[in-house]
Amino acid sequence: MRKVSVSGSVFDDAKHVDGQLVAQKRAIINQINSLRDVKDKHFTTIYSRLKDAMRFLEKDFDRNYKNIIIAMFEDIKEKSLSCTTICFEDYAGEFAKVNFATKVEKWIKTIVEKEPVKGWMQTYFKQEYKTSDFNKFYSDRTADFAGIFRQKLDEDIKVAQAKINEDGIDTFLKQFEAKLVSKKLDELVSGIVEEIEKAPKLKLSDPPSPSPSSLLNAVVITLASLSATARQVYEEFHSFTTNSQITNVTKAMTKIGEIENEFGDGLNNKGKFGGLIDAALANVAAPIEKLTTLLDQNDKEGSIKYKLGDKVNGLQKTITELDDIRNEKSTKNNEDGKIEKQRNEAARLMDELKAEIKGRIQEVQAKVEDADKALKEAINTLVTDVNKAFQNLTNDVQLFYAHSHKADLQALRELLQERKNAIDSIIDTDKRRGSRAF
Repeated sequence: MRKVSVSGSVFDDAKHVDGQLVAQKRAIINQINSLRDVKDKHFTTIYSRLKDAMRFLEKDFDRNYKNIIIAMFEDIKEKSLSCTTICFEDYAGEFAKVNFATKVEKWIKTIVEKEPVKGWMQTYFKQEYKTSDFNKFYSDRTADFAGIFRQKLDEDIKVAQAKINEDGIDTFLKQFEAKLVSKKLDELVSGIVEEIEKAPKLKLSDPPSPSPSSLLNAVVITLASLSATARQVYEEFHSFTTNSQITNVTKAMTKIGEIENEFGDGLNNKGKFGGLIDAALANVAAPIEKLTTLLDQNDKEGSIKYKLGDKVNGLQKTITELDDIRNEKSTKNNEDGKIEKQRNEAARLMDELKAEIKGRIQEVQAKVEDADKALKEAINTLVTDVNKAFQNLTNDVQLFYAHSHKADLQALRELLQERKNAIDSIIDTDKRRGSRAF
């Protein structure tokens, strides 16, 4: 007879396997969630860096790079060309009318009206004006701004004022530059900052400036630019006095005085130099007549006036070329000078660079967004596949144990049927034997 044993161990095994499946599923899901957290953290950092880069490009790129480069071209025009002309005009006549302190204040005002000082002051006064009104707001205050600098440099200016020439400017420059490279710089800068903060038209209302360091930067740059301007003026004076023929002219004037003293009334004395002069004049009469003829030939090639005209035209051409170098559209024939053209070209290239950088950042941002989206989809798909796989595995295990349980029940049924048949056989036998069986 076939024997089948049905035990509770099958159900215990099934329960244990189910528990293991749940634990493994939970472990895998936890790992996926950890991966998602790491991904979110890194992509958040990447997005933040891209936003910072774009913010810098939109707000700070022009001020920190483009404006500084453009300001360098302005320095070339203002200090190397324009300032040279203006300062020699000042040297020739203006210094006789205007004192040196006023000229220094004019230099300072020119410096503070341009970048990069203007950019720093715009940041400093950010809460005091509307963006569209800053130029008017600032132009109303540049004179006060420059006046404070001049007052703080008053002692140095007075020393130079006593002798307005190369030596005077050199004296001012030496004393001023000595302050810029010594411990006195901090004292000078802080003094100027304090005066600006107290000035009626320059002090801030509440709340305070969001960028107080901008004022400090503007003051330091202004002092450095003033030093550069004064140095340029001094060097131009020095070059002019060194390379010119002023010394020779002075010697010539001395000789003229000596000649005048030597001749005295001799011109009316035929016995001294007068007769010699008459003889000399007779000898040079013919050359003088020839010279007169040449001078009268105004338009004939080879004449002195013709040649002189060539020289004058050549000089005028040189002056025109110098003007063409530094001109802006507003000053001549609506045409930019060479430096202005180079400045515009530099500005254009900086704009192109900015646009290219912006395009690269946007390209990277798009790639990052695509990668982020792809990773999200991959992680979600992975979670779905894991859930599906564990569900299928659970179903298969449950089905396996269901089939096993069914087989046990079938075996039990066969066993019971076998027992029943045996009992029925015994009963039939007993019926046939009747009482004999007892």
